Amino acid sequence: MRIYITIIALLLSQSLIAQTTDTTSLTTENVKVIKNYEANIATAIQQEIQVDYKPQKTTTQNYRYTTDSEINLEYEPIDPNIRPKVYKSDEHVDRDIKDATVYGAYGIMNTIKAGGAYHYYIEDWIEAGVRVDHFSTRSPEQIYNRANTYGQVYLSYYLSPRTKIGIEGNGDNLGREIDMAITDRYGKIKYQRLGGALNFSHNSFEKSGFAFRSKLSMDRLQNNYSNAITNPSENQLDLKSNLLKKINDNSNVEVDFGYYNSSQANLVDNQSITDVTVRPRVSYKKSNLKIGIGAEYIGVGEDKFMFPLVDIQINQLFNNLGIRLYTESVYSRTNMHQIYQQNPYYIINETEVLPSYQRSYNLSIMYPYKNWTPSITVSYNDYDNDVFYLNTSVFTYDTESMFMVHTLDRKEISITPSFTYQSESFGIDWRLDYRHFLDDQGDNLIYRPKLSSDLKMHQYVFDDKLRLTQMLSFVGERFSQSEDSLERRLEPFVDFGFKVDYMASDFFSVFAEGVNLLDQDYQYYYNIENLGRQVWGGITLRF
Repeated sequence: MRIYITIIALLLSQSLIAQTTDTTSLTTENVKVIKNYEANIATAIQQEIQVDYKPQKTTTQNYRYTTDSEINLEYEPIDPNIRPKVYKSDEHVDRDIKDATVYGAYGIMNTIKAGGAYHYYIEDWIEAGVRVDHFSTRSPEQIYNRANTYGQVYLSYYLSPRTKIGIEGNGDNLGREIDMAITDRYGKIKYQRLGGALNFSHNSFEKSGFAFRSKLSMDRLQNNYSNAITNPSENQLDLKSNLLKKINDNSNVEVDFGYYNSSQANLVDNQSITDVTVRPRVSYKKSNLKIGIGAEYIGVGEDKFMFPLVDIQINQLFNNLGIRLYTESVYSRTNMHQIYQQNPYYIINETEVLPSYQRSYNLSIMYPYKNWTPSITVSYNDYDNDVFYLNTSVFTYDTESMFMVHTLDRKEISITPSFTYQSESFGIDWRLDYRHFLDDQGDNLIYRPKLSSDLKMHQYVFDDKLRLTQMLSFVGERFSQSEDSLERRLEPFVDFGFKVDYMASDFFSVFAEGVNLLDQDYQYYYNIENLGRQVWGGITLRF
């Protein structure tokens, strides 16, 4: 008999550009693209909200696949959009599961953070939900005004306990204001995206050792710029599928297949691209050894990329010493969909759509000891068409608050020491990134710091009712450059933030959070002002 208890973890996340000063999760060179079987790829930055549940002997399980296998059939998502966790016990109660979360906060500069989610689930029959998140500022100084709104609705139906079909709708709205220096007025940039998806999944892994996932998503992204002659748009079609077949108890074979197409309209030079991706691989796991071997093929028009996929992990090599040797890759395009969330201030009309490909060869060593886990990772990174942003000239565009997209082939070596400590009431995570740029390209690497570091600590007190979190980030010096070759040095900066969450009951909690508490006047992108010290206070309701 089993009890399924579903918990929605609604994430209060904003991109770095959305809040500019939220540097607790700054972009680094080693960005990982993590896939999931639902092919739900997101680019949001994740901040965790801890959730309590009554103590019981449980094991984490995703109810979508209703399997007792120790093999994890679910990819870890980069942003778990209304993705509840499920805990199973020896008892089972037939009942519907209905969960909702609503939150709201107000802060300095008339900042509003608000949203909510509702999830409804009947085992092996139906699953549905809706989510909305909003962030906005409203200041007398218009250059600080910005807004983000995201919405999602989904419905899935189980054809059988192991086969599910689903439909999803989603969209977002992003707005910014920029200073037009010469004309002494402000320009407005707005992106509006509306899309949907169909998904199918079948899992008979326990009986036949077979699982299949597929998702087809489509959306349209519209750009509106108040000073533009035309308003560009881009249509996107993305198909992702995964097939997993068990060979024996210790090994399996897996194949990813992807088809991607995007087309831009209302541009002087309309562009259409098509990419095909295939990733076959075989994995083996036994005792303290885990081996994965495969290959990645990407067809990009007349061009082709081939890359070996290797992942060899040996735990407890000497005492607790573990070692991992692995390769990773990140592939994207310099089109609207890939860039607007990272830098919405770029000029679309003058951006050529190119493939951007990062390949890395990594060696990681770790030594878990009691509650401590120190580690160090050394990586060799090879970039094709790495993306940089050049500030526009005030004489050409009336502003330096917009950007031209620039690409560069380059190589680097990165060294990343880190450690974690975790106990029942205290935790700490620290990471340092040092990058050595090869081929004497350091002066050309715009907005790439050689050194950055992040520290995060949390404490749970009063029977976990009060939760305290502190975040400290450091970013070293960077360089900006205008299209007229004018270079500027951007000073290093430190960003300190906090979060306090008090759970008055299982249904109600109050929270306060802040970033850039030192009120440092820094610019992550030149001439894009940060919002200064930001503090919010709000409540969360669960029912």
